[in-house]
Amino acid sequence: MKRRLSTPEGLAKFNETFAHKGRDILNTNHPLKGTHCSDETREKMSIAKLGKKKSEETKKRMSDAQLKYKNENVVGEETKRKISENSAHNKKVLAINTITGQELEFRSVKYASLITGIGATSIYLATRGKRKSVKGYMFKYLET
Repeated sequence: MKRRLSTPEGLAKFNETFAHKGRDILNTNHPLKGTHCSDETREKMSIAKLGKKKSEETKKRMSDAQLKYKNENVVGEETKRKISENSAHNKKVLAINTITGQELEFRSVKYASLITGIGATSIYLATRGKRKSVKGYMFKYLET
């Protein structure tokens, strides 16, 4: 296929054949849009890219895009402060061992997750009452 598209005649024929069908990858009607590669295919693509270096121009574009994203003030400072005050990330968490009754206090769900080895999502669900206990612990928020 690469050889066919490398010639002007082959490219013209390809465009002529598929242009009226709307078979452009960017088109929302494309049959492959939204499909995912298998793990084996991903591994092959990863191996194919090993050892290839990005050009300095590409590195600069990527870094500029990252800086632009970080510097955008989408939310005002006051809104950020209100969000952080009410955020579950800043609430203290109490973990109670269901067998021994031992109580452990953590400064956030994240730290409770790191220390206990239980996923943060599971702890969050337990604090909200969606789960009774998780891996032998009951969790609840402490009033600050």
